[in-house]
Amino acid sequence: MATHSNLPFRLVFHQWDRKAQQVGEVAVENFFTTPHQDFDDAPKVMENLDLEVTFSCNDPQARLYIDFFDVSDMRVGFEMDEHRALFLRPDEEKVLLYKVITEETDFYPLIPGGYRIRVEAFGQTYHSMIMIIPKELKFTEWEVMRDELEAEMRGLAQDLIRRNLGAGDPFLKHLPPEQLFRFVVIRNRYQALLGALQDVKKRANYRIEKNYQLVPPERAKAIDEKSVRAKLTHPERRDLKTPVRELNYRLPENHWVKHICLLVARYLEEIADSFARYRAALLEEVSHYRDEDNEGRTGGKWKMNAYIRAKKQVAEGIVQFETKIAQMRSGLRLLESAEWYGEVPAQLPTAVTPVLTLDPRYRTFYQLYRELKSETYEVSLDTIYAYQWKKSDLMYEMWCYLKVTRYLIDNLGYEPAAGWVFDQDFQGSRILIPMLPDGTKIVLQKGDVRLHHVFNARIPHKPHPDPNEHPLHMLASAHNKPDGRIDVYHKDVYAGSLILEFKYRPNAGRNKFWNPSGYPTPYTTGQIISYFRDSASTHLLTDGGDRRLIERTRPVHEVWAMYPRQIRDLVEEYEDYHVKLIVMTPGTENEHVNEYLERALAEIVNIKADI
Repeated sequence: MATHSNLPFRLVFHQWDRKAQQVGEVAVENFFTTPHQDFDDAPKVMENLDLEVTFSCNDPQARLYIDFFDVSDMRVGFEMDEHRALFLRPDEEKVLLYKVITEETDFYPLIPGGYRIRVEAFGQTYHSMIMIIPKELKFTEWEVMRDELEAEMRGLAQDLIRRNLGAGDPFLKHLPPEQLFRFVVIRNRYQALLGALQDVKKRANYRIEKNYQLVPPERAKAIDEKSVRAKLTHPERRDLKTPVRELNYRLPENHWVKHICLLVARYLEEIADSFARYRAALLEEVSHYRDEDNEGRTGGKWKMNAYIRAKKQVAEGIVQFETKIAQMRSGLRLLESAEWYGEVPAQLPTAVTPVLTLDPRYRTFYQLYRELKSETYEVSLDTIYAYQWKKSDLMYEMWCYLKVTRYLIDNLGYEPAAGWVFDQDFQGSRILIPMLPDGTKIVLQKGDVRLHHVFNARIPHKPHPDPNEHPLHMLASAHNKPDGRIDVYHKDVYAGSLILEFKYRPNAGRNKFWNPSGYPTPYTTGQIISYFRDSASTHLLTDGGDRRLIERTRPVHEVWAMYPRQIRDLVEEYEDYHVKLIVMTPGTENEHVNEYLERALAEIVNIKADI
């Protein structure tokens, strides 16, 4: 791809912090003759900082197009072409593209990612790229967070779908719902997957490495300094240590391909087993009836004959699906004949590399993997999320809230009972996941324990008569809107709460949010401390116990500040303040969160025994 030299224009991005101090100036200098999609070496600017651009050119009719112009909140200085696309004319003055949200402005930050740049000047077209990178996460971590957030939303809706799914094929409703979803996803993506598989089988990515082998002198094709040193060290050896070039296929993207193919093969095997078991059950049922007993055309005999025919039709339909599955499994086995297949491990890689999203072949595998893991089936998101995805701090809050909900369901055994998506009167096989507004509450139940998991809701300053709506209040504190809160009820009696604060920044440097011994004390430290110190409740443990002790007991058991970047330990405990700092990073298992969550809820449920 040819590059332009001696550009007849200049393009510079400027960034400013909240104190109006310039923190960066990025000039875009590499332009190409055709559209370019390789963002690895693209200039980078950071999200959530004021962003301006200077476009200067001696051609007054020149135009600057950038993909995010169509979603930019600022329109001053922009023009619209015949295709309703926004562009900028040359101007020595800076043009504002984004300004940090204040009381006077209402911008949504530009979503992190790669954006194409196109400049038309002096009758020629120039192409380049710009990357907007996340402020507190690696870009791959940010992508994982976005994907996991959508997956969690869809995943929480699956229970509702599974209870109400109306399957068109009569036998599908007898399959486990997760297998039905997997089958639909694999079937829909199989042709694209097979094409990518055949390509990767022949032309997988590799890295050339230099290794050394001992060979007879007459077979040595090359020697280097290491060969000479080896000979001087061991002159008694006849063989020479000679360098050889080898192809190393043990790259993360090839790990992913092998892991995904084995995963899909396992899913197909499980689905085939379910089909086979159900078909065998149908045929066993049919075998109990003799054909001569069902030859009539009237009354019960005719109805029984129709019933048996229907069963046989279902069994025949299952055979067709079994045949299709056998064909798909056979296609997947093509990869096993690749020369590199045996040297690549099958376990799931820990890293999500850019190749998985930039290379169309590997992207096909990874998209299938993500869809299988999210178990998406006839689930759509409210369009409001297209805007919320742009605000990374809000996205992190939502991600933490729904991840904790997922841990409660999958790992701690709670069942969703009401609230948010579970309040929908769902009919059919489609569901719209509503927006996640402030005050959202998901009710979960396990035995005698009921949890109210609340998102970004204000806590009143005065006692509320209904313990199920507002079980606690804050005493004369301006801090009364935590990002998350888990209210715990045991046998319908309020037992206490766990406060969650989701901080999209590291607990270090000038962004440090927890420093109780600092002077002055950071605002966020006072906020975290006050959630425990200023909490009170008239509904705590009303079913008995020493009232004097109960009245002196804070309803908030602990306050957790959760943040994405590990600086020291995964969990830091400050018992004097009833505070824990807990790392919660996208793309990791976060097993420590499960452990501490289970422990905290058990302590709240058992608090009466300690009073």
